[in-house]
Amino acid sequence: MSSHGGAIRPKVARNESEQCDIARCERRRHGLTRLCSMHRDRRRSFGHPEARMILPRDYMQERRDVAALFKANPEHPALLAAAAFIQQWLDASAGGDQQQPGFRHLARLHRRGITPMTILAECSAVWLHVDRYQKPDDMRLDFALAVAMLRLAPRDFVKGYQYPSGERRYYRDAGHTDRAAIGDHLRSGLARLFVRIVVACREREERAQQQHAAESAAFVIPTIRKRKQK
Repeated sequence: MSSHGGAIRPKVARNESEQCDIARCERRRHGLTRLCSMHRDRRRSFGHPEARMILPRDYMQERRDVAALFKANPEHPALLAAAAFIQQWLDASAGGDQQQPGFRHLARLHRRGITPMTILAECSAVWLHVDRYQKPDDMRLDFALAVAMLRLAPRDFVKGYQYPSGERRYYRDAGHTDRAAIGDHLRSGLARLFVRIVVACREREERAQQQHAAESAAFVIPTIRKRKQK
């Protein structure tokens, strides 16, 4: 046993006897972190110990709202500029530029034919969903944008092993560093557009509500006066 391993084990044992730092969590800490294994994994995957994955079914309405907005504005300069921003990112990653955030995963999207507008619509829907339901917009939003974008194409197969119970296949997942870099790149490059999309969707929703209210307004029924008999 190495001296380093002998020195670290008592620290791990002491730390794992303590409770997770997250309020109301009664699990024990994992390793040398101040979190249990569940909250540690959430922080790694979703940017925060208390974050939860935002699933596509959660923002189906926002997808429809964004699709309607994009359909009504196919040549909008802001949308075209955003598409060009994403296209450059995809092309550079596909060309092997390792300086691009999450280049391996962007190259996969490029190879699978995922278009910039598809990426833009998906990320816009997630941003709109987070705003509409007042969910945290810290690192959790960065990771949600990255996860939604990366989910648009199947992961790359890495290897598989045969076991008596069947085959186990492994795929390349984006780790914490790549997710953080991708989410930050999306936010820093497109945040102003996302905010404008949110405002436009709000206005569209308000107009629809006003129109519905106007169409549903009750009519005033005039009183029928009886004619005086002569």
